Amino acid sequence: MCWRIPPMKNPPKEGTIMMYYVSDVPRPAEEQAHVQRSFRSHDGIAAGACMLLGFLAVRYLLFLPDGFATTALFLLMFFFAVWYHRKCGFAYTVSHKLQGGVICLFSLSFSLTDNSLLHTLAALYLIVALAWLHYSAAHGLQHTPRFLFFHLTGLFMQHAPDELGSGYKAIGQSCRSSKTGNAVRIILLGLLLSLPLTLIVAALLSSADAGVAKMLNTICDLFTEEFFSIAGQVLIAPLAGAWIFAVLYAATNTSRYPRVCDQAFETRLEGLRFLPTLGLCTAVTPICLLYVIYVVSQISYFCSAFRGNLPENMIYSQYARRGFFELCAIAVLNLLVLLVINGCCKQKNHRKPFAAKLYGCALCLFTLFIIATALAKMIMYINAYGLTRPRLYTAWFMVLLAAVFILLLVMQFRKLPAASVLTAVFTLWLGILCFARPDALIAEYNITRWEKGTLATPDWYMLCELSDDAYAVICEHWDAIDPTNQEKIQKNYDRRQQEYDQDIHNTWNLSTQYLLHCWEGNHHE
Repeated sequence: MCWRIPPMKNPPKEGTIMMYYVSDVPRPAEEQAHVQRSFRSHDGIAAGACMLLGFLAVRYLLFLPDGFATTALFLLMFFFAVWYHRKCGFAYTVSHKLQGGVICLFSLSFSLTDNSLLHTLAALYLIVALAWLHYSAAHGLQHTPRFLFFHLTGLFMQHAPDELGSGYKAIGQSCRSSKTGNAVRIILLGLLLSLPLTLIVAALLSSADAGVAKMLNTICDLFTEEFFSIAGQVLIAPLAGAWIFAVLYAATNTSRYPRVCDQAFETRLEGLRFLPTLGLCTAVTPICLLYVIYVVSQISYFCSAFRGNLPENMIYSQYARRGFFELCAIAVLNLLVLLVINGCCKQKNHRKPFAAKLYGCALCLFTLFIIATALAKMIMYINAYGLTRPRLYTAWFMVLLAAVFILLLVMQFRKLPAASVLTAVFTLWLGILCFARPDALIAEYNITRWEKGTLATPDWYMLCELSDDAYAVICEHWDAIDPTNQEKIQKNYDRRQQEYDQDIHNTWNLSTQYLLHCWEGNHHE
């Protein structure tokens, strides 16, 4: 179900900005009545399960290190959402099953690596991917729509907040209408009422008998800091559970939240296209001329990166950092200019003017040139000093940004499913980052080059600050390390071992398990 915009009786004058928001889109007469919120029998069960999932999410995403438990959490959330989806009467197509496979695959990244940054990126991706999977399946979307961003913002910023209290209402309705739910409510109420009396009796018995007092003291010792930590998690869990159910309920409730058709978004964009082509191109021309002057004046500075030469009076770190910051500033500026050209330029017969295409093409080519030179500078920097996290992540981001501008360049002359392509590229590139275990790559690259004599030092201090992914690689090259650095690494490992002993959750990933096995096998005392 989706909303369609009927023909306008009195179309606006040319140049008038018309904004169509979700609430502005007219609906058929039979849909104009407010759709009342109603809960089915499985909604109460789902809401209760979401409260449990909320506790697990708070515990294993916010309080404890990520690992095997986080993988199990996201897999559990996925299969629970599949069950709820089927209960609502929806079915998955081949494209939705492929999305589900990608979600399950990304869930494994928490168990594979010990890198907390990658865990955060994977968790954010999975949260959005899970919500979109069930939204798209419920609304019959076979492919990624052009206006994916607006669909997601509508779900997370409008629909889900409206349903934030629905989980509690569904549980309450289920308890009132079910004999089992009513019995559970009575039992919980009885336990709550008996708590003060139980405490009084326990105090009297402990005063009367030393043996009872000792037993009760032993029980009280179990209420350690871990208990109070769990108690805090339990207090936060209902809010997290309510949010999970709100997203799930809003995504699958097609009668209350029908999908906005692309026509509505197209009409909204048409209202923004009010700038004449001549005026827009005139405004962009000075910027393009400045870009040309800048490139010509700095041509030797930029092209030295391609030749592998360092400009005079500069060091590698200064050379690479300056290129990166220039890249960010110019890329953001060019993206803004491209958005203005594509979004505000008047069109004839829904076709972009050739002049706008030409200027957009020039901006894309200029930005790609800057990206290429900045990436070449970063490669020079890496060849001189080795890999680090910032250098590797910077190179990863540059390649991703280059893919975005290549897509924008092609779109100047051909219509492409931009949202689908960008989603696929980002998913693939993020998957490569997560499953390549960057810290292990950094350690292997630096140590191997150091052993071959092409790198002065692998920067042992930096490697010791990386995750267990890197430490496992260090363990494999232990015999090649000099005694002084072996002692430093051993001290750092002992500190990590103390953290493992204090909290076993720190070892719940394959990288740490391999490190422990490797270190113990080599008898590093």
